[in-house]
Amino acid sequence: IIFGDGCSMLCRCAGNYTFDCVDNTCDPVTEECREVGGVNGCHPKGTSTCVASGDPHYNTFDNRRYDFMGTCSYLMSEPCNSTDVPHFAVYTDNENRYNNPHISYVKAVHVHALGVIVSILKGGTVQVNGTNVNIPLSPVSGVDIFMAGKHYTVALNFGVTVRYDGNHYMEIKVIKDYEDKLCGLCGDYNGDPQDDFQTPTGELVQNPNDFGHSWNTDTECNKPDVVPPPGCTDDEQELYEGPAYCGIILDNNGPFAACHPKVNPN
Repeated sequence: IIFGDGCSMLCRCAGNYTFDCVDNTCDPVTEECREVGGVNGCHPKGTSTCVASGDPHYNTFDNRRYDFMGTCSYLMSEPCNSTDVPHFAVYTDNENRYNNPHISYVKAVHVHALGVIVSILKGGTVQVNGTNVNIPLSPVSGVDIFMAGKHYTVALNFGVTVRYDGNHYMEIKVIKDYEDKLCGLCGDYNGDPQDDFQTPTGELVQNPNDFGHSWNTDTECNKPDVVPPPGCTDDEQELYEGPAYCGIILDNNGPFAACHPKVNPN
């Protein structure tokens, strides 16, 4: 017979009116105590991921997708007006490539946390406070920098992980403690994708360009004339999201299904 509250102590009857107990405390950062199937236990906290990829396409924490072709430096995410969660800030620098002024790509990712700035530059150079370093490395307690597959990864000990492939793909993963507490190009993580386009002043805008430019952090860089290429019509969107084109990537029974646990197919 096993008993206990399931989230701090588990005990087993050992006979002769005695029992053995072991510590079963939940990890305060990554786990929470909740009832599943009538039994309390430690279970992973919910998370959400924001992605910037390609030229570049953005997918917010609340799963709003948009395109923004700015070529300045931008705040991707940080807690705004909230002091009850550990602070971090993630910025990206974007650039034009292939001699095409109408598209841009992520060329650097900067993670500010726990008194250090970790920068990952295009091609894979890693810097801490502006100095090149070799990884794996833990520059301060609570900040770990390492490779995970092809991604340069910065893991913070309060439930935030940032990854960049050194080319065009970057993502930020946060635990649900940050729900409704974030701002930047990744949105506010409140479960409503329709209010993600809030500027630093709290104004809700509709145009991705207005939203993106509002989070420009480089006062010397101002390119309000940058416009995205024309979007798809509804018919084109339906066609290219279908099984004959990109939709095959999402098919749980398709040839990419084995990749889904490793790479978010969205």
